[in-house]
Amino acid sequence: MKNRFKRTKVAPGIYRRGDTYEAFANVNGKTYSAGSHPTIKRAKDEQATRKAELLSALQIKPKLSDKTPFRAYAEHWVKTRMAGAKPFKPSMERTVRSHLTTLNAVIGDVKLRDFSPEKLRQIEPSIAPGKSPKYRKNLLQTMVSILEDAFKFGTLKRDVTTFFDYPEVPKAKVSAPPFDQAMRIVGAMRFPFNIAAVLAAMTGMRQGEILALEWTDVEWDALEITVSKARDQATGRSITPKTDAGIRSVTITPLVVAILRAYQIQQRERITGARVRAEAMIARYGSSTHRAAKARRILTSLEGEHWDRYLFPARIVQKWTSADGSTKTRREGRLPVLEARNLVREFHAAREATGVRMRWHSFRHVFASNVLASGGPGALNQLARQLGHVDASFTLKQYSHVLEGRAQQLLQPMDALLSTPSDAFDLAQLLAPGGKK
Repeated sequence: MKNRFKRTKVAPGIYRRGDTYEAFANVNGKTYSAGSHPTIKRAKDEQATRKAELLSALQIKPKLSDKTPFRAYAEHWVKTRMAGAKPFKPSMERTVRSHLTTLNAVIGDVKLRDFSPEKLRQIEPSIAPGKSPKYRKNLLQTMVSILEDAFKFGTLKRDVTTFFDYPEVPKAKVSAPPFDQAMRIVGAMRFPFNIAAVLAAMTGMRQGEILALEWTDVEWDALEITVSKARDQATGRSITPKTDAGIRSVTITPLVVAILRAYQIQQRERITGARVRAEAMIARYGSSTHRAAKARRILTSLEGEHWDRYLFPARIVQKWTSADGSTKTRREGRLPVLEARNLVREFHAAREATGVRMRWHSFRHVFASNVLASGGPGALNQLARQLGHVDASFTLKQYSHVLEGRAQQLLQPMDALLSTPSDAFDLAQLLAPGGKK
């Protein structure tokens, strides 16, 4: 009887076992697993990806041993990942490097061979002890990923992370301030930052999604805004949402449409007024004065098509001098829109002026909590689509506390049904003392 689980070679480094294909990558005489896959094409693709990662690792830093300090291997790990087939996104790279700064302060000089399960248990309490459990868990996950990588590529002889336990992260309820408190912050913000805040509170869109909006994304008659991109916080470039659910049509109310129409008119009036003032300055002071030169720069910046394209356009400055005297150059590909740091700075100023304690992201929670509180469970699927969640179960997990205490309100329609006159039974008889008379 033929053994269907016997491994059969079907291509260089590709073996068939039953209904799956096992892939292996051979580099410098060593064989590394590239996983099991349902098709031979997938197996070959993963084999090529793994081989590229191995080769790039050898080219970046070929001499690594168990005597290598954690700091050096962590830098090698980041460079290898960035040069591989699946590099970190800019925002993720920034997060990882921030984690390494904290980790290196504690274990940066520890040699890889000195790590052990007992060593990890000893150092775990000393890593960011004053920070939140969630942040500490993220730090430790980065550390574990690096040590697992050292084991996978043979630098560590054993996997020291097998029995490592992460700190327990208590489940925290999503909290949102009352709607009127959030609106107090909006009222204290200047134009056009306040319009971005209104959109966040009335649609639940994320900050990056709002900043990347174009006027063509607004479907005036359909009362919708199409979300297909976002401004990346790290690079300022346009990026696509993480999931297919992130690409969506966001429903807006007639009042939001009216606010956007008024904003569009006011924005164009301000741009036109800036052009008129700049031309008048040139005519008044001549072409060779400092004021005229400044006016010409303003006119040049206002010639860009982005002023009519984006909801929140901003002046493009190619070079500028920072506070320390160094010259900064604008990164290529940045969206010509409001900088997120300027929006957040305005938000923080309004927050301090009003005394309302909340984060910018809390506008999203304000929207979701109020929609769910007024619409009940029936609004859950629509809310999930509006927020760009992949699954409505995630939305329910985040905001289930909003529905607590609404049982009586949700069951009121049942009383209305029971009170409806019917030939089947007499409600008065059920309510009469002693039952039927």
